[in-house]
Amino acid sequence: MSVAKHITTNAAGAVRLVSLRLTASERSLVESSKSISVFIQRFLEKAVQPPFRFKQISELSFAISAPCDDDMFSDYAITLHERLKEFLFGSERSEEADVLVFAGNDVDVAKFLSETEEEASARSEAFVKRVQDAKAESGSIVVNPAFKPMTGKRPLLFRGILECKHNVLLAYAITPSSSDRYESGDFVHGDVSLAQYLQFRGAESIRFSMRVFDKASYLLQTSREEGQKVFFNCPLSYRSVLSIQDKHQFFENMNQHPDWVRDHMFLTVYAAPPSASSSVIQRFCSQFSPYFRFLDWHVTHSDFAPNQFMAGHLHSVSLDLDNVRSHRDQELRHFLEKVASLRKLKIRAGVYGVETVEELRQCAQAGVTYASGNAITGALTSFSPVRTVSPGELPILQDAEHFEGTYGSVKRLVNA
Repeated sequence: MSVAKHITTNAAGAVRLVSLRLTASERSLVESSKSISVFIQRFLEKAVQPPFRFKQISELSFAISAPCDDDMFSDYAITLHERLKEFLFGSERSEEADVLVFAGNDVDVAKFLSETEEEASARSEAFVKRVQDAKAESGSIVVNPAFKPMTGKRPLLFRGILECKHNVLLAYAITPSSSDRYESGDFVHGDVSLAQYLQFRGAESIRFSMRVFDKASYLLQTSREEGQKVFFNCPLSYRSVLSIQDKHQFFENMNQHPDWVRDHMFLTVYAAPPSASSSVIQRFCSQFSPYFRFLDWHVTHSDFAPNQFMAGHLHSVSLDLDNVRSHRDQELRHFLEKVASLRKLKIRAGVYGVETVEELRQCAQAGVTYASGNAITGALTSFSPVRTVSPGELPILQDAEHFEGTYGSVKRLVNA
């Protein structure tokens, strides 16, 4: 493999495709057609935009550069790395290939491109960990400035989900608290975006998914009859959707619980790219629909084609506005324009991260089924049974009256 050439006087980076486990016939086809090299070239031409530049180093490696600071460049390199994996393997072979990423000066990049796969893998792992640790330390990995790494399990809170047509507070998302501080015996009411928290947890995100499943299952089993009618959102990262190991862990944990509790859960995929292939969506549905009635797919941008969900048999597709700070009105408007197309596919639309009464009004007028965010409820320390709420009651910022027999269970489990 060729050694990278220095492109600018600033940072340089490289992403290398390694350890692609292929059968002899597959390898023969790849070597004869060189299709992966063509795919990478097409991806780069579309994905790498100024001020970033790229240079193909060999058939299966390239370098990128830009006149920017190291932190910005490292973050961009990792983002590009994730997009490349999704582009190459998201639809078919995500678990059977390895894409490594590393960014640094021209000397370090040259070492990365020329060293053994074991050495390159170790260098890439150390680079990604260093960037993630730095972002976690600075708090830049999440929008909420109160979010900081903490020792032990993060307290869990509840975000209400409104069924818009009938104004029914139907379900709750179980979210991680942004702090472990107490005020008057209660948690400070602030939580972390599920999408960003799952991304922050990385390879450990499946543990949080299982923890939320366990929590929801316990609450459903220990609540009185009226409490058992509520629904809970169980989050699953897009990374876990592509991971055979994560899915195995999730199913193994799921099988330790009664079957009926899953009928009161929305299994929701977070941090999915708008360009996720239809085959990934179909495979997700085929693997999980035998166990969950309600499969939800979150997108973080409105630039998706509704037809990509055509054969997936999803219950709902939701726009996650939690971390959208610029062009929110445009993102929401473009998503709402697709609600009718989703409805034709028998897919309900949801919007999460709704901040204002006006945004909620737009959602309701466009036919959105589910809405959640600060305009619905704050981050609450407990949940309540399914109930109808009037527009004048929203947002609910303090815990509602606890129904008898459940308050004690919820209170004890907040820190579970």
